Amino acid sequence: MQAINRKRSEKQAFADIYTYLHTTFFTFFLTGQYPSFVKILFMYKSITATVLMVLFASSLFAQANFPVTWDTKFQNDADYWRYSTDDGKYVIGTTKKAVSVLNGANGQPVWSKTFSEMAGVKEAASQTIMEGSETLLFISKQKGNDELFCVDLKTGNKLWSNDQFDGININSLIYIQEAACYAVTQKKGLTFIDEKTGKEKGSVDEIKGVIGRYAYIAASNQLLVFAYQVNSLKAIGSGFKNHLICIDLNTYQQKWNTTIKGVVEIKKLAGKSFSIFDWATVGINKGIGSGNVLVDLLVKGDKAYIIMNGLEAFDLATGNKLWEMDFDLSLNRGLGGASQLYNAVAYPLFTKDHIYIASFEKGRDKSLKKYDIQTGKMLWETPIDGRKVIIPELTLIGETLVMQMGGYVNLQGEDNSGSFSKWKWQGPFGLKGFDTETGKLKWETDKFDDRVTNTVITDNALFAADETSLYSINLSTGEKLFTVKLKEAKAGKAQYLFTSGKHIMVLGESGLSAYNSKGVVQYSVAAKDVEMNESNEYGDDLYYIATEDEMIAIDLSTGKEIGRYEFKKGYVYGIKNNGSVFMLYKNEKVTKHAVKKA
Repeated sequence: MQAINRKRSEKQAFADIYTYLHTTFFTFFLTGQYPSFVKILFMYKSITATVLMVLFASSLFAQANFPVTWDTKFQNDADYWRYSTDDGKYVIGTTKKAVSVLNGANGQPVWSKTFSEMAGVKEAASQTIMEGSETLLFISKQKGNDELFCVDLKTGNKLWSNDQFDGININSLIYIQEAACYAVTQKKGLTFIDEKTGKEKGSVDEIKGVIGRYAYIAASNQLLVFAYQVNSLKAIGSGFKNHLICIDLNTYQQKWNTTIKGVVEIKKLAGKSFSIFDWATVGINKGIGSGNVLVDLLVKGDKAYIIMNGLEAFDLATGNKLWEMDFDLSLNRGLGGASQLYNAVAYPLFTKDHIYIASFEKGRDKSLKKYDIQTGKMLWETPIDGRKVIIPELTLIGETLVMQMGGYVNLQGEDNSGSFSKWKWQGPFGLKGFDTETGKLKWETDKFDDRVTNTVITDNALFAADETSLYSINLSTGEKLFTVKLKEAKAGKAQYLFTSGKHIMVLGESGLSAYNSKGVVQYSVAAKDVEMNESNEYGDDLYYIATEDEMIAIDLSTGKEIGRYEFKKGYVYGIKNNGSVFMLYKNEKVTKHAVKKA
């Protein structure tokens, strides 16, 4: 979806949800990113088909009409964690004093214990579930310092504990399955913890900040970590130093360590959800959520790339910086940059030999640029006219670079009434095609009506839509091969396009419709007030339409409704197993629903 991907595991979401609610209450306002009712929805890049959405809705409740597989209760109040593993094996409910684990297949209790029974401590100050190792990790401060415990999810037995990791932040801990270890940054640096014993396997000194991004390199059994500072006082104290580190996982020794100076950009309202004290002293560890940090680490071929207020390339063998270029994922708006515009700049487009970027580095002048991936040398630059033009998507089709002009953007900032976050369609709207060798304009479409969606390609034709119509566009000339009026499908104004099998799918404001490559409607599903950013595709031919009041599961192969769930205040739901399982939680109550095609 329009530079947004909402797939994020429940394990990753809950810690951020807890701290986000705490700090939001503390500062007496909630960010405006979540319209119409208070919602917490985490959006993340991932290829997993698991998502957790926590919604506090004002609508009347109607029970989910998916078939019930089982309905039971946790053996505690489950006010800390309510969670199902991705494979459906375990369903876990925890408090700060006890854990209850259910069999995901039949809902029967597997075990239930207090932390005193498991580990001899009264409560767990913080907890996390590691699916890869099938363990529950938690921290107790009963001895005065931080003691890290590991418990087997299958039996509830303590596997190990270690009190040598004082100051550890469990939400910053990552699991590296290939190396059978955990990694976390501490005061002394980056520490690796053995999965089986809890003992330190190795460490890299003087690494500060958080493990913001990382990548495992299978060919060399190495871990690439980008550790950056979000805490503002610590960033100043470190001289704004961030680290890109390569670690040999055979020896747990640092192969190379490259310092990258700069300030990590945080989305406007993420920073505003904290008091000055919180922001200065705890930063990201207080629950900003890394989806709000405009940083990325990419590994392609023999190079690593860091996106952070620019784009830098590094040699994977040595860590030496090869080149850098100007690039920014957000745009300043308002007096003195009082507002920031997000989802307005296309992500860099990588090919084997080249990189294409949309550049907004010269004030409000913008251009398309092509670079040599080996040298970082700019091969051509094409100015793009129009002060209000945004470029949210670049697509490479043969020898043509297609630029989307205009799209659905998020403006965050402050005005006289306080902080705000607004989603809107920003134009002018249209598509342009450029020659990849020269950068010269090959074609451009007429202006689109009110909006332009993302593009999809099928049967050698480019498809895009605006408020009223779906267009098939000739890839060579940009001419419209045919136009289909959307009113026939009765699914409302187009918001987003995707493909399913041979169908071109149009998610509208009032439903979902399917077309063949000739533009003939195959089916249409009505839904009121569709919310684009929460709707999503799961697995094979399964789609969940999100509205203000409900989730509707659709079989994309037929257009038939599988079932739906209407929101109720205080209920939590999780969509698991490629969408085939719908979990519903209410305090200690938990219900597993089967989402089956007819």
